[in-house]
Amino acid sequence: MKVFLRTGLVAFLLLISTITSGQNNVAVFGVRAGINFSGTDNAPDAKTKVGFNIGITTDFRLSDKMYLLTGLEYTVKGAKSESFIPAGDDNWGVHHDDHTFTSKEKLGYLQLPFHVGYLWPINRDIRLMFHAGPYIAYAMNGKINRKSLYDDGRKEEETIDFFGVGVSKFDWGLGGGINLEYERYVLGLGYDRGLRNYTPDYNDKARTRNMYITLGYMF
Repeated sequence: MKVFLRTGLVAFLLLISTITSGQNNVAVFGVRAGINFSGTDNAPDAKTKVGFNIGITTDFRLSDKMYLLTGLEYTVKGAKSESFIPAGDDNWGVHHDDHTFTSKEKLGYLQLPFHVGYLWPINRDIRLMFHAGPYIAYAMNGKINRKSLYDDGRKEEETIDFFGVGVSKFDWGLGGGINLEYERYVLGLGYDRGLRNYTPDYNDKARTRNMYITLGYMF
């Protein structure tokens, strides 16, 4: 974790130093927050998990219409699922009656994007920013809440650490989106697609995916 944070911070500072060294480049700082709608590849029947994101943004002007968009955000992803389990023995030989099983994952990542953006001015106050590029992320926390509800009213519930043996906290992938800018306010819609299998020790390939809506302000 410390290596990831140091590497990301050094890369971010070097990037700022390199880009702002040119006299024609301008950096615009801002803040944003929004809602996530996320899921994972290894659970095709899973339902969308609602989370949130909050962070700081930095837009570097490369030319009149080209920008580099980056920043640092805390984003909560995950997935949830519900299924009916018929009576029988599980993989460990324990017998269970008919019950409904639900699982909810909550994963908190520190995420650093590097997107190239194209600015399209509509008029003096309204602009559109189309952007795409890679991101890297590291999980700060993660848990799974599991619940079994039986026909007779019995309930079993447990919460465990998501990042156990064979589950990686590091993630990376590609993302893109569009921002609607009005004066200093920014309404954003985007999508991140994880490319790294975060369960390499298992047969199923698990990758993150997340659609988000944000509202931001540029200083």
